[in-house]
Amino acid sequence: MPPRLKEQYYKHILPGLMKQHNLNNRNEVPALEKIIINVGVGEAKDNPKLLTAAAAELTAIAGQKAVITKAKKSISNFKLRKGMPIGTKVTLRGDMMWEFFDRLVNIALPRVRDFKGVSPQSFDKFNNYSIGIKEQIIFPEIDYDKTERIHGLDITIVIKNREKNKIVRAFLEGIGMPFRKVDPLEAQRKKEEADRREAEEARRAAAEQQEEEARKEAEARGEVYGEKKESEEGEKEGDDPKKSKKEGDGKGTEDVKDAGDKGPKKGEKEKGKEKGKEKGKGKGKKKKE
Repeated sequence: MPPRLKEQYYKHILPGLMKQHNLNNRNEVPALEKIIINVGVGEAKDNPKLLTAAAAELTAIAGQKAVITKAKKSISNFKLRKGMPIGTKVTLRGDMMWEFFDRLVNIALPRVRDFKGVSPQSFDKFNNYSIGIKEQIIFPEIDYDKTERIHGLDITIVIKNREKNKIVRAFLEGIGMPFRKVDPLEAQRKKEEADRREAEEARRAAAEQQEEEARKEAEARGEVYGEKKESEEGEKEGDDPKKSKKEGDGKGTEDVKDAGDKGPKKGEKEKGKEKGKEKGKGKGKKKKE
């Protein structure tokens, strides 16, 4: 018995895509070619048991024996040598591929925490689609109590007849891939922000190019560009003689006013002298008596 999703594709989805996109040949319609599931276990060089457990879990998820992947070259920074086991993978084709895809989109992905859909921008230049899953426990085949550690896995869906991106996306949506819905206002805001960032980078690049040209011209004349720039800035920021004269006059008048306010007035000085004379006379009379 053929898988449920495969039968649905050939009976309903394929004719609908041909009619929608005006295709005459069924071989022009995208179809699943293979699905590759990959798990990287970098800690396997220190603890080989983790790799064995990851391979067993991947075998349970895919329903097909997982193979061990080995390092293709040595990297001293990661203490990695060529031929060292570092991961496991499975390549699915035929009916097992269709069955796994059916379980992925209808059972596993809805169990992701706060799931809002998969990204519609994860296509590569060949229009193959990739999904990154953070936790393997979203698959019902995995028993959480028996897992050695939580790890992620990468799923790459290879599509044949994938020349046109719009048809490929319509094909994946038709077989049940839950793409995230993009808010038009949010998309417009992101586009404006990207345009603004691009304009700023272009402006910065133009300023740097202009500064480089000025430096080359200064070097051609036998001058030092940095010193010339500092002298020009000093001339721009230098004091204007008329302005400084006005500022000086204003400060002088203010100082005079302040001094006048602080010192005693003329009438007050005379009154103080008269009081002093009267006190002196009164003291002289007392001494004579």
